[in-house]
Amino acid sequence: NNAPLTLFRGQTVIFNVAAPGHPFYIKLLPTTGTGNRYDSGVTGQGVTSGQLVFVIPNDAPDELFYHCSFHSSMGGTLTIQTPVGVSDPVDPRQLWLKPATPNPARDGTLFQFGLPRASRVGFEVFDERGRRVRDLSRGTMQAGEHVVRWDGRDGAGHRVASGPYFYRIEADGRRLSGRVVITR
Repeated sequence: NNAPLTLFRGQTVIFNVAAPGHPFYIKLLPTTGTGNRYDSGVTGQGVTSGQLVFVIPNDAPDELFYHCSFHSSMGGTLTIQTPVGVSDPVDPRQLWLKPATPNPARDGTLFQFGLPRASRVGFEVFDERGRRVRDLSRGTMQAGEHVVRWDGRDGAGHRVASGPYFYRIEADGRRLSGRVVITR
């Protein structure tokens, strides 16, 4: 019944669509048709059968809408919120990892992290089956903020396929991870 949905920045939401011939859209305005689409972080915009994946970016507006004209028009409101604690400054006394930017990514993404002290660091990317795709960093790094770039290629230099990938940092006796979606 056109339910309002509350979503959180940084969250990944999957809409399973089964409306042959009737595209599903995330939109800036509560209107019908294909105009006013909101594409940032959206994979599968306008899908009629399958999945629309929405990785909610940190700069998403506070309110969006969804719409699908399947028989009678179906639409509703998406309220976008920041999870508690996400906007808090990072704690320099412990290892931290921010979400990949951009996400989803087409040609590459950046991973930002911080070390409380000089540490041996391993930073890897895995596919959704858990197979290592690329080793981005291995060795000792100084304390402070660091940025690692992934160009969307595997260890052999080939472009990876579209889909979800997981990244993981191991340092200072801890392990942190996140998810990034590659779109081609």
